Amino acid sequence: MKILVSEELMEATWMMLGGSNRANLLRQQKTSMKEQQALAEFIFANVRLYEEDVGGLLMYVFVVVTVAYRQSKAKFSKVTVAAIMQRWQEVEAIIAAMKAQGDAKYDFQSYVEPAVFRYIYEALTDEDGDAVKLMDEELWHCLQVLFTAASCLHGAQKV
Repeated sequence: MKILVSEELMEATWMMLGGSNRANLLRQQKTSMKEQQALAEFIFANVRLYEEDVGGLLMYVFVVVTVAYRQSKAKFSKVTVAAIMQRWQEVEAIIAAMKAQGDAKYDFQSYVEPAVFRYIYEALTDEDGDAVKLMDEELWHCLQVLFTAASCLHGAQKV
């Protein structure tokens, strides 16, 4: 399957949503929930594991990712629970490899959606003063959740 989200599209999407008001973000979230109910339930189940700041970051990054896929103009099938479980297991290997690599710069070019995976990683590891600071276990779990969601959306594209 082809890559759907270019670096330019990913950048434009997060810049657009980063300057967006709360009402627009909620509208985008509702659209994501409606279009991909099983995936949204998966995200919500994981958001509930965390305090509001970490859960909010997880949800925000998910919304940015789903909007980027939507803006790719691709058509998507509904993501199923079975697909989520399969992708979760596949992403475990990616996370294990990243952990083994240590603090090196990761090359996301070999991933199914390099720009999306890079955005997710950078959003969760942002070092700005007002950024949410994640503990190591939170970071790896949130990466696995969001990489799984991105992989599911990539796999749901209709060819």
